[in-house]
Amino acid sequence: MSFLTKLFNRTPDAPLPTLEALAAERGFGLDLPGLTALIPDFEHQGPTGRATWADAVQTCVEKGWGLPEPWEDIADTALPELVPQWMAQRDGLKAWPVAEGLSKRVRIGDRSMPEAWATLWGISPDDILERALDHLKEASKTPFERMPSGIYRSPYQDGADAARLLLPHLWEGFFPGQNVFIAVPSRNEFYIAPQVLLTKLAEAVDKSLSASSAADRLVVTLYQRVEGKFVPANLQDPHPIAQPQRQLRQTDFVLALDAQKEDLAKLGGRPAPVGILPHPTTGRTFTVATWKADMACFLPESDLVALQDAAGAPLGIFVRQTFPRVPGMRGEDVDIWGPRRLRYDVFPTTEQLGMFDQFADAEQMAALMRGENPTKGKAAPAKGAPAPSTPGQGQGQASAPARPAHLKDVQLGSQGE
Repeated sequence: MSFLTKLFNRTPDAPLPTLEALAAERGFGLDLPGLTALIPDFEHQGPTGRATWADAVQTCVEKGWGLPEPWEDIADTALPELVPQWMAQRDGLKAWPVAEGLSKRVRIGDRSMPEAWATLWGISPDDILERALDHLKEASKTPFERMPSGIYRSPYQDGADAARLLLPHLWEGFFPGQNVFIAVPSRNEFYIAPQVLLTKLAEAVDKSLSASSAADRLVVTLYQRVEGKFVPANLQDPHPIAQPQRQLRQTDFVLALDAQKEDLAKLGGRPAPVGILPHPTTGRTFTVATWKADMACFLPESDLVALQDAAGAPLGIFVRQTFPRVPGMRGEDVDIWGPRRLRYDVFPTTEQLGMFDQFADAEQMAALMRGENPTKGKAAPAKGAPAPSTPGQGQGQASAPARPAHLKDVQLGSQGE
């Protein structure tokens, strides 16, 4: 009897929130382009789901993404795309990591998909990505082509060649039993090569870097697929391709830093310009940021820092990783997408300069700025001679941490008095 009493006297469900009320709370109108077509997806939601759906509309409006067409109308246009990692962080669209420096997104027609669209459709972003990969697989029936150099490339030229990286079954059997290297320098380029043809692969990537537009460029880092994961190639000296692949990774780093300039300028400081500096005797390259003493500097995590006084006169080039051990030289994190930067408001003092590990003194830096070899005409250190002392390790001082392994023994001259 009590069961029947509860059944016929049940408290009525609370009315569902209307779109009009939710829109008014969030400050958007019901006349938004495309909103009417999406309302059936809203009406299928419960109270919590309706609020989340309205939040997604608000996000699309505030971010300027616009509203999508209904999923059933555009589902067949979904395709995966690769983008540099810094771009994925900057744009704030739904992205998944692929490898160091590289991310994947879903492209719906001619627009990349924000996660808010998936919320409006009531579909998991992972399910949409899977659908996009299926579409790419269906569009990938043509075999890869072998170039005269012996390496292979994706032949489609449909804007999704690089995305075929995400379909290993298409390409991982070309060189059985060999170490395979891959490159995706632009959206329309995907190259595969064995280790014996790495020089040819590097040449193809270098050619792409100069020929592709900034809008189509991805990354020039070379990758390998190890145990199902993509990792940057890390060949060591004296391998003949070690330096070229090192410089390709450095190029991606410099391009990512260059992309930050506009947003950093709004923060009231100068983004330190960054370039790639070859060692004049070994040929090994290093990333170097230039810091001029006339205003606050946003310093990236480069290998080296070239310091200039307010008039632009060279003061020397120093190992950046030794900065944090010097009192007052830790910097503050800058809230920016992409590579990390630290803000420094105060230029190093003469005393602090003497505590950094030195790569080149002021005279040698001036020679480098003129495009000259700073070691020309200087006597080479005697064989077996002790290494120069590290600045800051004078008599009675505590030993400073060793310099990073990749900068060990790198010097252009004496590092002490």
